Amino acid sequence: MTRARELARTTGVVFPYADDSARTSALPSPVEGDMSSLAVDEQVYRSDGTNWVAVGGSGGGLQDTLLYMGA
Repeated sequence: MTRARELARTTGVVFPYADDSARTSALPSPVEGDMSSLAVDEQVYRSDGTNWVAVGGSGGGLQDTLLYMGA
């Protein structure tokens, strides 16, 4: 496990990426619980170990999701 991934798991860090390609390059093998956000759609995602699943439901976007998470 990389130091960045370990830090994210213990502190709740959401790593930002420009788009899915950038995220895939940085995290080619995501594990369950990895978190990321994409600037292209302003969503927060959580990995289920196989897929990236949007967090927070519809209509909120990145700003509302982060506020909901306590940021």
